[in-house]
Amino acid sequence: MNPRLNTLRTMAVAGVGALAATGVPAALGPRSLLVLATDGPLVAAMLVAAGGYGWIAVRRLPVRGVRRAMLALCIGLGVLAGATLALGLAGWMNRPVAWGLLAAGWLLAAGGALRRRGG
Repeated sequence: MNPRLNTLRTMAVAGVGALAATGVPAALGPRSLLVLATDGPLVAAMLVAAGGYGWIAVRRLPVRGVRRAMLALCIGLGVLAGATLALGLAGWMNRPVAWGLLAAGWLLAAGGALRRRGG
Protein backbone atom coordinates (compact mmCIF):
# COMPACT_ATOMS: atom_id res chain seq x y z
CA MET A 1 0.00 0.00 0.00
CA ASN A 2 1.21 3.48 -0.85
CA PRO A 3 2.32 5.22 2.40
CA ARG A 4 1.21 8.62 1.10
CA LEU A 5 -2.33 7.39 0.49
CA ASN A 6 -2.35 5.81 3.94
CA THR A 7 -1.26 9.16 5.45
CA LEU A 8 -3.98 11.04 3.55
CA ARG A 9 -6.63 8.55 4.65
CA THR A 10 -5.53 8.82 8.26
CA MET A 11 -5.65 12.61 8.13
CA ALA A 12 -9.09 12.59 6.47
CA VAL A 13 -10.52 10.18 9.05
CA ALA A 14 -9.04 12.25 11.88
CA GLY A 15 -10.48 15.45 10.42
CA VAL A 16 -13.98 13.99 9.96
CA GLY A 17 -13.82 12.48 13.45
CA ALA A 18 -12.84 15.83 14.96
CA LEU A 19 -15.69 17.59 13.15
CA ALA A 20 -18.21 14.99 14.27
CA ALA A 21 -16.96 15.06 17.86
CA THR A 22 -17.28 18.84 18.15
CA GLY A 23 -20.77 18.97 16.69
CA VAL A 24 -19.68 21.18 13.80
CA PRO A 25 -21.99 19.58 11.18
CA ALA A 26 -25.04 20.68 13.16
CA ALA A 27 -23.74 24.25 13.24
CA LEU A 28 -22.98 24.43 9.50
CA GLY A 29 -25.77 26.68 8.39
CA PRO A 30 -25.75 29.02 5.41
CA ARG A 31 -23.99 31.80 7.32
CA SER A 32 -21.21 29.60 8.63
CA LEU A 33 -20.70 28.11 5.16
CA LEU A 34 -20.25 31.66 3.84
CA VAL A 35 -17.62 32.34 6.51
CA LEU A 36 -15.93 29.05 5.68
CA ALA A 37 -15.89 29.93 1.98
CA THR A 38 -14.34 33.35 2.59
CA ASP A 39 -11.96 32.60 5.46
CA GLY A 40 -11.13 28.98 4.64
CA PRO A 41 -8.58 29.81 1.92
CA LEU A 42 -6.80 32.18 4.30
CA VAL A 43 -6.54 29.45 6.92
CA ALA A 44 -5.27 27.02 4.29
CA ALA A 45 -2.67 29.57 3.16
CA MET A 46 -1.47 29.98 6.74
CA LEU A 47 -1.23 26.22 7.26
CA VAL A 48 0.80 25.80 4.06
CA ALA A 49 3.18 28.56 5.18
CA ALA A 50 3.46 27.01 8.64
CA GLY A 51 4.26 23.66 7.05
CA GLY A 52 7.03 25.33 5.07
CA TYR A 53 8.61 26.84 8.17
CA GLY A 54 8.21 23.62 10.13
CA TRP A 55 9.70 21.51 7.34
CA ILE A 56 13.03 23.27 7.86
CA ALA A 57 13.05 22.11 11.48
CA VAL A 58 11.94 18.50 10.98
CA ARG A 59 13.59 17.58 7.69
CA ARG A 60 16.52 15.83 9.40
CA LEU A 61 14.54 14.20 12.21
CA PRO A 62 13.92 10.44 12.06
CA VAL A 63 10.14 10.97 12.45
CA ARG A 64 8.09 9.92 9.40
CA GLY A 65 4.51 10.03 8.16
CA VAL A 66 1.66 11.81 9.87
CA ARG A 67 3.72 12.51 12.97
CA ARG A 68 6.27 14.37 10.90
CA ALA A 69 3.59 16.45 9.17
CA MET A 70 1.89 17.32 12.46
CA LEU A 71 5.22 18.16 14.10
CA ALA A 72 6.13 20.41 11.17
CA LEU A 73 2.76 22.17 11.37
CA CYS A 74 3.06 22.71 15.12
CA ILE A 75 6.59 24.07 14.89
CA GLY A 76 5.66 26.21 11.89
CA LEU A 77 2.64 27.70 13.64
CA GLY A 78 4.88 28.52 16.59
CA VAL A 79 7.39 30.21 14.30
CA LEU A 80 4.64 32.25 12.63
CA ALA A 81 3.13 33.23 15.98
CA GLY A 82 6.52 34.18 17.43
CA ALA A 83 7.47 36.20 14.35
CA THR A 84 4.12 37.98 14.39
CA LEU A 85 4.50 38.80 18.07
CA ALA A 86 8.07 40.01 17.69
CA LEU A 87 7.28 42.14 14.65
CA GLY A 88 4.20 43.56 16.34
CA LEU A 89 6.12 44.47 19.48
CA ALA A 90 8.77 46.18 17.34
CA GLY A 91 6.04 48.11 15.51
CA TRP A 92 6.87 46.60 12.12
CA MET A 93 3.85 44.35 11.67
CA ASN A 94 1.57 45.48 8.88
CA ARG A 95 -0.26 43.89 5.97
CA PRO A 96 2.68 43.70 3.52
CA VAL A 97 4.94 42.19 6.18
CA ALA A 98 2.26 39.62 7.07
CA TRP A 99 1.90 38.60 3.42
CA GLY A 100 5.69 38.48 3.18
CA LEU A 101 5.82 36.04 6.11
CA LEU A 102 3.25 33.85 4.39
CA ALA A 103 5.01 34.08 1.02
CA ALA A 104 8.32 33.03 2.57
CA GLY A 105 6.58 30.02 4.14
CA TRP A 106 5.00 29.14 0.79
CA LEU A 107 8.40 29.23 -0.90
CA LEU A 108 9.85 26.99 1.79
CA ALA A 109 6.91 24.58 1.41
CA ALA A 110 7.33 24.54 -2.38
CA GLY A 111 11.06 23.91 -2.00
CA GLY A 112 10.38 21.05 0.39
CA ALA A 113 7.81 19.54 -1.96
CA LEU A 114 10.18 19.76 -4.91
CA ARG A 115 13.02 18.27 -2.92
CA ARG A 116 10.84 15.33 -1.82
CA ARG A 117 9.80 14.65 -5.41
CA GLY A 118 13.42 14.80 -6.54
CA GLY A 119 12.80 17.64 -8.99
